[in-house]
Amino acid sequence: MKLKKRTIKKLLGLVFFLIIMSFFSQEKTSPFFHTPFPSETSKPQIVLSSPTLISTSSANLYSVERVVDGDTIRVTVDGKSESVRIVGIDAPESVAPNQPIECMGKESSAFLTSLLENKQVQLEKDETQQDRDKYGRLLRFVFLEDNVDVGLQMIEKGFAEEKLYTTKPYLFRTQYLEAQKYAQEQKLGIWSEQCIVTTK
Repeated sequence: MKLKKRTIKKLLGLVFFLIIMSFFSQEKTSPFFHTPFPSETSKPQIVLSSPTLISTSSANLYSVERVVDGDTIRVTVDGKSESVRIVGIDAPESVAPNQPIECMGKESSAFLTSLLENKQVQLEKDETQQDRDKYGRLLRFVFLEDNVDVGLQMIEKGFAEEKLYTTKPYLFRTQYLEAQKYAQEQKLGIWSEQCIVTTK
């Protein structure tokens, strides 16, 4: 009789232990067991849209002498100093004689300087456009050594606007217009409230 009671007690104890273990096991796997604090979860990364970099097949590198303004530079080409107007962009005036400095003019020039100072660049001619403008400047797309399109960067950051010189679209106009749309949506540079108010 005593043996049966001991056996029953042991069985009851085992059943109780299994019930307790089952409860804790379910609690840990429950979605409500632990709600992580915001700091414990990875923060969503905001990725700004950026136009695809345009590659160039040009292998020649030219030394940048100086930046004139936000859309014009001087470059040494075959031992000769040449003025180069970047195709597809128009930056606010900062050095034009008898003209006031336009909103973001100095900032545009400074940004271009930060990109090109003491650098070598690739120059790519657009066969759909003329070789030089009416001022005798070479009309070229300008790329850094790693194929970053300088004109595209200027538009995307809001330091220049897209410009069509003739009725015939230039080679990379689609990408430039996409970059300008982004800058306008983000109200960057010349598209900021500061410049819009100034030019009204």
